[in-house]
Amino acid sequence: MSSQPGSPEAGLEPAGPPAQPPAALLLPPGGACLRLGAEDAFHARLNQHRAYSTLPCLVLTIAALALLCCWSSAPPLTLAWLAAYCTGAAVTVVWLFVRPASFARWREVPAVLLGVFSTGLGLHWAQLERLIDGFHTSGPVLSADGTSSATAGQILRHAGTLLAASGAIHLAVIALSLRTRLTLFAPTWLLVAVTAWLFNSSICSTAPLSNPVAQAATAAIYKALSFLSFCMPIPVAAWAECRTLLTFFQLSIGWLAPVLFSGVREARLFQQHQLQRWRAHLPLERGFSAWLYDSL
Repeated sequence: MSSQPGSPEAGLEPAGPPAQPPAALLLPPGGACLRLGAEDAFHARLNQHRAYSTLPCLVLTIAALALLCCWSSAPPLTLAWLAAYCTGAAVTVVWLFVRPASFARWREVPAVLLGVFSTGLGLHWAQLERLIDGFHTSGPVLSADGTSSATAGQILRHAGTLLAASGAIHLAVIALSLRTRLTLFAPTWLLVAVTAWLFNSSICSTAPLSNPVAQAATAAIYKALSFLSFCMPIPVAAWAECRTLLTFFQLSIGWLAPVLFSGVREARLFQQHQLQRWRAHLPLERGFSAWLYDSL
């Protein structure tokens, strides 16, 4: 028997099902958890996330190993930079464990500084150039017309040399160890990648990258990657193929890959943050960052 409007029983009827969140806020199960409360800003909660707060330890380890490996071969200025960088990374790690709350609040400052100075404003590339100059190179293989060519094995080894010479893996590892919010992360590491690009010409002039067999291998690798013309300026003169490949590795592996990886993960966390704000009847965050995360 249904109650009449205005009767005492009318207020006792069961309420309808709770409103569902917008489809854009629905999350698949198994998402990582954010700390702090939904009323806090997303970047503050992001800085509390374990994946963002503990990785400076990896940077300190890499810097210390680099200092030990270069101790007997690097010039004094490079050693001074590595020692100063290790000190900065060590201070950051101590700050992390001694004052975790303070570190979480300010961690983006040392993360950006350690990122910008991770290559010593060129000292890293100068040392890399010296190391590449010491590589052993195989002699050229002459084709039927007397020109230099490269075997398949030489091409593969040369591809590895180019990848190492670009420093792209170094950039990617350090970048992922010093993640910040995407709007800081992308421009910071683009600046570092541009700094690397400035030294590509001198690196390509080293003997292992400029001898005839290396040039033949570079041309073969460039031709194999030519289908990625949307990323690489094609056509290009033969003397610029080496620099183009180094730039391609630096931008694709050293910058774009970490940015996409970080951006996708942050977008998922931001979606979780927005859902928690919706459930707490708080206004959703708006602005450029929100638009960027929603676009990923």
